[in-house]
Amino acid sequence: MENPTPNKSGGINLTAVIIAVILCAAGLGALFILKEKPAVGNASASPAKTQKSEYVPPPDVPAFITWRETKLSGQTQVARIWAKGDGQLPLRVMLQIESSFSGEKKLKQVVLERIHTEEPLEIGFLEGHEFVPGDKISVGHKDYSPVTSVCKPLK
Repeated sequence: MENPTPNKSGGINLTAVIIAVILCAAGLGALFILKEKPAVGNASASPAKTQKSEYVPPPDVPAFITWRETKLSGQTQVARIWAKGDGQLPLRVMLQIESSFSGEKKLKQVVLERIHTEEPLEIGFLEGHEFVPGDKISVGHKDYSPVTSVCKPLK
């Protein structure tokens, strides 16, 4: 008489292998997720410490701004942009000039060269900008924090 159930060959049970692989993948995924996020009840992991270690602001643009009175008659001033010698030069930067009277903003792209460590790049009436007290100029670059200066009243 024949056996109604087929003989097992003694091989690996494919269903058991699939279940084991799924369980291992789920366990590794859970470990990865838990490792990335601190525990909610963990008092030692404060948000301030976490944020401080994650973000470091970029350094300032390697430049600074001074002002001088124009040599022409009138109360306008000239912005003088100096490059710092320790910065990477030449450096293409964006100037943003904001009028305190109208609120209008103008953008101008310039290149700070090594010579600007000894002789400043000047922006004023001759370049189409009449600075009056309260006007702002910012020197910006994508890799740096901007440097800003406000035109002060003449003494």
